Amino acid sequence: MKTNLFSTLLLGGVMLMTLACTSPKENLTASEWRLVSVRVKSGDTLLTPRMDNIPTLKISSDGTISGTTGCNRFIGNVAVTENTLKFGGVVVTHVFCPDAMKVENAVLNAFNSVDNYTIENGLLLLKKNSEVYATFQSSLSTR
Repeated sequence: MKTNLFSTLLLGGVMLMTLACTSPKENLTASEWRLVSVRVKSGDTLLTPRMDNIPTLKISSDGTISGTTGCNRFIGNVAVTENTLKFGGVVVTHVFCPDAMKVENAVLNAFNSVDNYTIENGLLLLKKNSEVYATFQSSLSTR
């Protein structure tokens, strides 16, 4: 009985340490992210995508990104260190989607503007300083 209790406590401790040591980058790359809201620039009101044109973002552990703007597809790179990030080399297809262009432009501007991120409750918050420019929800989230 004591051995089983000790084993259970030890296993539980190892699991907690593993969860505590998960790096932010691993969480960042664990999911495809779906846009919830985005702003064009500091102080602007938040835009929400149409349900039939939801932008996505996939960040790979090798530093590449891919996804859609709700209309066009994009690929590029991201440099991640702790909770800072810098997008670069983003290339976008050029299909004209009148109903999605405002959100598309805001997403692409956010990639150029943000410098850090946090992940809270299944949400990826892309920020410039402390201001949230874009909020994405994890595809793994049950919200």
